[in-house]
Amino acid sequence: MVLSFVISIQITFTKKPLYKEFPLYFNIEKVAPHKEESNKIETILLILNEELEKAKTAAVSEKDSLNSKVATLEEEVSRLTQENEIVTAERDSLTEEVASLNSTITANASSSASVSFDETEIVASPEPSATYEFYDNCSAAQVAGAAPVYAGDPGYGPHLDRGGDGVGCEY
Repeated sequence: MVLSFVISIQITFTKKPLYKEFPLYFNIEKVAPHKEESNKIETILLILNEELEKAKTAAVSEKDSLNSKVATLEEEVSRLTQENEIVTAERDSLTEEVASLNSTITANASSSASVSFDETEIVASPEPSATYEFYDNCSAAQVAGAAPVYAGDPGYGPHLDRGGDGVGCEY
């Protein structure tokens, strides 16, 4: 019986390793002249071959699992890239809308500032009303020109006073 092996030797002379394969042939009858020793060697070789097959099967299975994970991650990257593009487009649209609203506000403010007031016309101020003013939040109080609102003033409410010191909508 003749056994054949291929031995790979790595030789490194430079940064790139060189690989060289050397075939080796053994005649078991010459190496192990006794039949019993020959059978032991054959048994060892069969066991080693089975272990190599198991390792190969496990490596293929691991490779398939990793390839599946890579495919899943690539799909996730694609989905997130598309989602990012949508969010970026929405952000750009909202930025344009804010710029448009800001220019409208600026245009309205400048047109209000250009209105002239005739000083000869005096209008009597109305009598104070007995109705109670209420502001939903500090923004509403600011728009009405009432911020800051003090305890006892019309429109003051504890929901406007974060500090609890009697002064609401203080900035």
